[in-house]
Order: sequence, then C-alpha cells, then structure tokens
Amino acid sequence: MKSRYHYVRILGMSMGKIIDESYYCTLWYDHQAITVKAEATEIWLEHWNRHPNPNTYHSYLFSCAVPLNLRDSGVYPANVSLSSQVCMNISTMLPVKKDGLDIGAGKTEFKKQFAVCVKGMDFTKDLSARLLEWIELLFLLGADKIFFYNFRVHKNMEKVLNYHERKGKVKVIPLSLPGDQPNDPDTRTFYLKRATWQKRRNEVVPYNDCLYSNLYLFEYVIPLDIDEVIMPVKTYTWKEMLQGYRKEKPEVFEKYSSFSAQNTYFLEVYNSSRAADIPSYYYMLQNRIRSANFSLFGHSVKSFVSTDLSKTIFNHYTLDPLYIFKKANHVMNTSHVQMNHYKERCPREIYSQCQSKYLVYKVIDNTIDKYKNELMRNVESVIKKLNLPIKDKR
Repeated sequence: MKSRYHYVRILGMSMGKIIDESYYCTLWYDHQAITVKAEATEIWLEHWNRHPNPNTYHSYLFSCAVPLNLRDSGVYPANVSLSSQVCMNISTMLPVKKDGLDIGAGKTEFKKQFAVCVKGMDFTKDLSARLLEWIELLFLLGADKIFFYNFRVHKNMEKVLNYHERKGKVKVIPLSLPGDQPNDPDTRTFYLKRATWQKRRNEVVPYNDCLYSNLYLFEYVIPLDIDEVIMPVKTYTWKEMLQGYRKEKPEVFEKYSSFSAQNTYFLEVYNSSRAADIPSYYYMLQNRIRSANFSLFGHSVKSFVSTDLSKTIFNHYTLDPLYIFKKANHVMNTSHVQMNHYKERCPREIYSQCQSKYLVYKVIDNTIDKYKNELMRNVESVIKKLNLPIKDKR
C-alpha cells in the first residue's frame, strides 16, 4: 500500500517573516475543487541574515498535500490557488506544471541529465563574447539545456541567447521583482547593488523555479553564474566525471542530495601575457593562471543538484533534502573536479583573505586546453552566423 503523499508546490515571497499565519491551497480539478492546509517552508537559513528589516521580502515554498484518494486516482489538478482563509480571498489561480510527468512519470531512465540554471541577469555592458564562449563550453561539458532568468541584457547578448533558444538548447525566462521592489531597469540595477541581502533572498526564487520546472525532465540542475564553470580534471564531460566518482565513492550517492566542486579563482590580475594563437576575446581560454589555494572547504562551491532528492536549493547546493535520511551536500575531491571562477579581481567580501591567500600563491592551469579546438570552432561559427561585432585586439 502506498504511504507517501504527493505535493503541489508553490513558490512565493512574503513581506516579513511568516510566523503564525495559516495558508490554504485550493486544488482545482476538472469537476471539483479541494482545499488543504499549506505547509510554508522558508528558503533560507536564519544565520545568513539574523535581523532583517521588517519590510524584507522572504522567500517561501508552500507545500500542498494531495489527498490520498485523489493521488491514487492518477488524476492531477489543473490549477492551484493560495489564500490565508479557507475558500476566501482567492485572487490567484496558477496552472500546475506537469512537464515530464507524461514521459515515464518522471523516472530517471526517461530524463535528460543536466539543466543549468542562471539567476537573474542584468548586464548593460556587451558581454556577448564571454557569454557565447561560456555557453558553448557548457554544451561541450554535457549541458542539455541552459535556463536563463533575465532582467535585461545588452542587445548583442540577446542575439546570442535568441540564437540558442531557437535551437532548443536555451530557454530565457523574463524576470521582475515582487511587491514594491523597483522594476524600472536602471532603478532596479541600482537597488540590487545596494540591497545585498534582499537580492540574495530574491535569487533563491528563480533557482527553485528552475528546480521544480525541471523536476521530471533532468537528473540534475546546476546553479551557475556566467563566470563559473564546473571543470572535470581527468575527464572530458560531466557525465564521465560523475561516473568515475560514483565508481570510486558509491556510498556518497546514497547519502547526499547534491555534489559540489571546490572553488578556485582565475583572476585577471594574474595574467601578464596572452596566448598568441588565441583571439583576445576568448576570456576563459586566455586566462590560464589560477589561485593555487582553493576556497575554504565547502565555501563558494557550485553543485550538481539531484532533482529526485532535493526539496529546496540555493545558489550553491541543496538547502533542504527531500528526505530526512539524506544529507544536503557532498564536496567532491579536487583531483576529479574543480569550479573555475573567472573574475577581474578579488571579491570585495573576502578581499583581505584574498590578498594573503589567493593573490600570493598561483599556478598555471591548462585543464581547459582539451576543449580549445572544438570550442573555438563552435564560437567562431556563431559569431559568423550572427554577424556579432566581436573583434580580436591582438
């Protein structure tokens, strides 16, 4: 006899923390509506920001348990509403996403492997060359699809995104801020630079939307920024790397919900010379010197997040495992994989540490070389097709 509940999950934000309030989900079926109590889970750890402003928007996952008799019928609700009173003040009706449920009921053998999730992009500067190099490298690594949440980007970056979207390899999701947060583009950019903690609370919403939108479609979602690459050290693809790691440490995949790569910085200040045989606009191929020291163990990591085992996620790894007997995150050995973090300079939040730990000790790292020829061939092809104004400054 089945005992597990099925849930409809809703992502939302609340001005102020939900403490004693009750919320209710109305599940809308073709011929009936059922109301159940919602369980609210904040997508956050309190010690990150202990005393937020009372007007801070908090991110929540609302879980609505499907009654067992309806679960066993195999019929899914078409829509869901969330309200603070039973059958009262219903002002929204959201469609329930079921993508992939019709393909083997979301079973692993019917899923693709890797979906990459990129939080809200806001770039007025033309970074089309860097974006294109990054996208094409991720495809070589094995990314099946990249999901970009987008505030606004430069028109040449739009061209790159639209090209890959037409090919079915990218999806661009327009993004705005909730509540009374600003959505005038320039005001929003200024606001997000100043409201650091609110920005971070906002960011978990698109990441979890990416998780739940792809729950039945991909084995892993990978939260990444466009200056970050999870780089296999010994193998060519993510799939090969994970297969090798599973053979070496099979117990890890039974215990954990996400699998992380340690962060290492590739800073522009390291590079005193450029490779003569590589055009200047290849940002990653040109940057071959990294910090010899990795970031503190478990800090600034990026992860392969299991869609089968994760309830909520954030920028770095699983926040809440789906099952209480699972642990959130395992940091993989740097002999197998590393997270290349390409930046102009030391991040300001760790500047003093960066001066003593990362700027002093550095090494040449050519792990990206194995992709060089194919990566350049693919990038040059797209530059030509889109007639992008990308010039070699050698």
